[in-house]
Amino acid sequence: MRKSFHRLIIAASILLATPALAGAGRRGNAGVSAAAGPNANAALLQTLPIPVRRTVQAEIATGALNSVSRTNGDDGEVIYDVDFTRLGESRNMTVALDGKLLDIQVFLDETPLPVRTAIRTLSQGGELGDIAKNIGDYDDFTYEVEFSRDGATRTFTVDDNGVLLEMQVFLKETPPSVQQTINARVGADILGDITKTMDGDEVNYDVEMTKADRRRSFTVSTNGELVQEQVFAEELPETVQKAVQAQARRGRLGKINQSTEQGKVSYEVSVSIGRNTCRVTLDDAGALDSEEEDMVWASLPAKVKIALHPLQVAGEQVNDVMRTTKGTNTTYDIELRNGPARRTLTFDNDGTIVPP
Repeated sequence: MRKSFHRLIIAASILLATPALAGAGRRGNAGVSAAAGPNANAALLQTLPIPVRRTVQAEIATGALNSVSRTNGDDGEVIYDVDFTRLGESRNMTVALDGKLLDIQVFLDETPLPVRTAIRTLSQGGELGDIAKNIGDYDDFTYEVEFSRDGATRTFTVDDNGVLLEMQVFLKETPPSVQQTINARVGADILGDITKTMDGDEVNYDVEMTKADRRRSFTVSTNGELVQEQVFAEELPETVQKAVQAQARRGRLGKINQSTEQGKVSYEVSVSIGRNTCRVTLDDAGALDSEEEDMVWASLPAKVKIALHPLQVAGEQVNDVMRTTKGTNTTYDIELRNGPARRTLTFDNDGTIVPP
């Protein structure tokens, strides 16, 4: 149930010689920072919010806290970038304002065997760089890996079963139809990173570009079709601008993506509401078409939780939860995982299963 709308785009400027940058693809501009030596943990920890402090303390254990930077993620959320030393090894981690550990630098021998095998295969013939273990809402893990080969540095992401999810590619490595669309879209502007994303049988290319000193992104399908492109509020029709402003009052406004399907233009607006991320789809007049929300388990209706329990088989765990509302109809998609196997069950508000 991965969604291309909010996938990470990995920065091409990551340097292998800088271990503190593991997971840096998610970070925004650096905010207030502080630095301390091994004996100054207590003083530096006291500068952190209590939830962040607890997580940092748990992770560094008896190690040394080297530096902390308060910064912003892609959607404007406050995060803390932490450099520390543990058991003689320098590491980096990122912690959310509520104390949730978002990612932590690990080493190859600390990864599960399927992940280790995939990393060795995918980076074969190259020099391995940093590995960042990313932690999802349901304690599901993915691994962002940097490596260099033939003088070029790139990244890829695998899940905890070693399945390839994303790979940074270069323009010449994309299909001719994709190259044509990218070149036409970027024109004389600056081309940034290109990330090939795999979601089952669906393959897309997420592209970053810089236009008038402003970074934006767009997505191209494997046959060269423009799937969606990022736009900014002031570029929207007036009626859509007003609708977006109304959505912004619900939480923190994130990306706005424009897409066209069968000649019909729509806008997908990301809004962070607490720990949940909501994607609202508006039509070209600003009217609400549908709403999707990535949810935590605790936010699910009790009837849905009760209905799910007897349907889970031994070993299955909740991997992802999404609420979809269209008109007066609301459903909940719950993705279950058992090792590499995935399946999704859909329920209505009353806990009744909805057939596919």
